[in-house]
Amino acid sequence: MEVKWFMQNTHFFSNIESDNNCIKNFIDRLDNYSNENATQVYLLSGPLGEKKYSYNFENPIVLLIPGYQIMVIDSQEIKDEFENFYDDFVEDLGHLSDRFEYKKILGRPRIWKQDLIAAKHLDDFNNNVESFLMENQLDDLNKKRQIELLISLLIGSINSIEKIGQGLPETILEKVKRNIVLFDGDQTRFIFKKINHRRVTIQGLAGTGKTELLLHKIKELYTENNTNRIAFTCFNKALANSLKNRVPNFFDFMKVEEQIKWGERLWIMHSWGSKLDNNNIGLYSYICKQYGIPFIGLKEGSFDSACKKAIEYLKQGEIESIFDYVLIDESQDFSESFFELCEMITKNTVYVAGDIFQNIFQPNTTESSPDFLLNKCYRTDPRTLMFAHAIGFGLFENKGIRRLNDDQWNACGYEIEGKGNRHVLTRTPLRKFNDLEEANIESVKMVTTEKFDCSDNVIDIIRQIKEQHTTVSPEDIAIIFTDNVNGSYDLMNLIALKISHAFQWKTNKLYDTKEMKKDFVSISNINNIKGLEFPFVICVSSSPIGHHVRKRNALYMTLTRSFITSYLIINQQNNKELIKKLQSGLESINNYNKLIFEEPVEYIDQAELALDVNDLTLSQRDIVDQIFEKHNIPMQKQDQLRQIVQTIAPDSVDRNQIEKIINTNKGLI
Repeated sequence: MEVKWFMQNTHFFSNIESDNNCIKNFIDRLDNYSNENATQVYLLSGPLGEKKYSYNFENPIVLLIPGYQIMVIDSQEIKDEFENFYDDFVEDLGHLSDRFEYKKILGRPRIWKQDLIAAKHLDDFNNNVESFLMENQLDDLNKKRQIELLISLLIGSINSIEKIGQGLPETILEKVKRNIVLFDGDQTRFIFKKINHRRVTIQGLAGTGKTELLLHKIKELYTENNTNRIAFTCFNKALANSLKNRVPNFFDFMKVEEQIKWGERLWIMHSWGSKLDNNNIGLYSYICKQYGIPFIGLKEGSFDSACKKAIEYLKQGEIESIFDYVLIDESQDFSESFFELCEMITKNTVYVAGDIFQNIFQPNTTESSPDFLLNKCYRTDPRTLMFAHAIGFGLFENKGIRRLNDDQWNACGYEIEGKGNRHVLTRTPLRKFNDLEEANIESVKMVTTEKFDCSDNVIDIIRQIKEQHTTVSPEDIAIIFTDNVNGSYDLMNLIALKISHAFQWKTNKLYDTKEMKKDFVSISNINNIKGLEFPFVICVSSSPIGHHVRKRNALYMTLTRSFITSYLIINQQNNKELIKKLQSGLESINNYNKLIFEEPVEYIDQAELALDVNDLTLSQRDIVDQIFEKHNIPMQKQDQLRQIVQTIAPDSVDRNQIEKIINTNKGLI
């Protein structure tokens, strides 16, 4: 796999540019040290993302490493100039602490600067990084936590003080929930490095923070000047609406002082849109209106064909760009034609962010190296991710789902130890999950059942969670169904009723509300959990797993929603042999912290995989909802029509069949 020039050590970030050989040597040594020790190291000239802070000092250098004092480094001979830079830097850091309310935890700079900030000279560095750092290492846990907060201010990885809380967290649940988030080197480069390319691609596993990074990128581009025109889009309308609500809150949280000029400098909309409905404006329909291009709707053809027609029209003459930047989330939902269309109407750069796993899952596709590859999953325990990949790709079975080569495993964040027929894969440990391993918290638990009604199993699991984690709240738990079969929604209703009776907790059915609710247990199908995460996920697999890509993808997606424990309730019907293999594989992961498997004897036919992979996203319920919207079906008719569809075609996700049923019966109600 080709490696782009700006893909560097994920543990290291530097924005120091100097012709000084001593400084260059210092940077290289720190880069090697961070890579060899898997330690996050940042080398900055000042606070990132804060354009008003500048220093009248040649080669300002600040070294940041979690667990060490902040080191302000002098590379000059003039003492007074460095002292001024040191004092100015501490003053600016104190201002940032006050601005983002970190002062509630840290106090004033005069309290923490003596213990947490040290002045060093580059002459102290003798090509030995360990000895250079040794005297600045911290042992006190509270001071280590304070250092992480200060680092987060300097790299722009701002944490919510309400979420972090004051004092040291005590329980395992609180330690993970109140973890201080620090961008790694790749994430920091994506936000703050300027890359003058027409298209910049960012791919990552689910849970690597792609959407959050796009929000930070929007903030950087918007505050860069007062003229940038920025569009942010995705395929899903509900996600676009959620993002439109999320951006103002994010700007407020990041203390952006400029007011958002909607429809003048910032647009957030889903990709397609409507020709006539101004309340349903999408990026494609907006482009059509701006350039006078004929609009092609759902009735006339696919989104891919609509984009290709638009490109043909635009190529007929000279056009002026309508945006400076376009950012596309969930790029795996689009074809190449949409990216090309966005490039044509964008002056500078189109940022394309997608899920590497779903892309790798596609058979016989042309693979190209992304500009930024995010393979450190900060949402999910590495052990959970190993098991999710194993079940998604059928690695513990004689017949696998999809074979990955070494480059693809590396793209998923694995290091390959074993070669030949026996594979041994490892993942870099993440500090967020250290406490879970030390406390022997299982990241995945399998529960087998012999009947479709697993409501009692769900209640038992919730009871176990409450006993093991006494501070757990209802919103910490999600129950997710991976099947859209007859009876699933009745079973969800039964589980909601039993939760209310057993714990006096309220439940939120995400497939109806489409939004999270505080103090509610979430119950959902697979199609309403994108972008969500929970400490605990109960994954319900009520039907045979088989070799269907849709089912495997659903299991992978669901298991990786948790950041403490995922519980897999699996029906023994037609799954007995698979259950044995999964239990054995999970035991191996827990014992060795490695993904170990024998190469499957065979893999499913790629043509079969191609057919199945085209239907990874929508359930029957989602398809019905889209048809209701397309034909403006009144609310009072929808429940009856939904029941008719479920009766005539209970498991069908064939859009044409479902639409025919609805059109035949809508006039009879």
